[in-house]
Amino acid sequence: PVVMTCGDADKRLVARLSGDTHLLLEAGEAELDLVLRFRIHALMQALEGQAREGIIDITPGIRSLQLHFQPETLALETLLAWVSGEWATVCMSDDLQVPTRVVHLPLSWDDPACRKAIDKYMTTVRPDAPWCPSNLEFIRRINDLPDEQAVWNTVFDASYLVMGLGDVYLGAPVATPLDPRHRLVTTKYNPARTWTAENSVGIGGAYLCVYGMEGPGGYQFVGRTLQMW
Repeated sequence: PVVMTCGDADKRLVARLSGDTHLLLEAGEAELDLVLRFRIHALMQALEGQAREGIIDITPGIRSLQLHFQPETLALETLLAWVSGEWATVCMSDDLQVPTRVVHLPLSWDDPACRKAIDKYMTTVRPDAPWCPSNLEFIRRINDLPDEQAVWNTVFDASYLVMGLGDVYLGAPVATPLDPRHRLVTTKYNPARTWTAENSVGIGGAYLCVYGMEGPGGYQFVGRTLQMW
């Protein structure tokens, strides 16, 4: 249930109870907005910086935070008042700065391991899926691009911002191009793959993700990169 709403429009924050010991905070509308991501990051830093007793853990999402708290130590009313005050402070700032670094990674385009995973999927899961036998052709088609080279150009011309870690396994980076013109949008596999090679790179929704370990998956393959763990 919703237990608090503060602010309005792009500065709105909604708090929902997630059981007895968790509080889910969601900012703005359910859309890709870099400003919301930075505000959520700033709110997380503000809450963590005070190290208040009763907070067990804070888990960030793209435009959300989940707070794990001890209600016997930190009352819900007190927690909501604290969050509301910090959110108001964050929203008053027009000059949020976050330390960053630039990382360059190679990409093996249409890697053999990706094609092997597609073949396995066609053999054992869904042979008639619209993203088979080529994920790149599927990406091209649903983004209305003229050819596969246009997909290549879009992926390689982009500079990506890592929005969060952990969409799949081992803190997998979830990234989106800074320039909206480079944002390819795809559906995910349905049903999911039963096998994905480690270091595979794929696109799901508007996000690019790197699979840090072997496992199932649903992002549309573009290639494979270096081991990061």
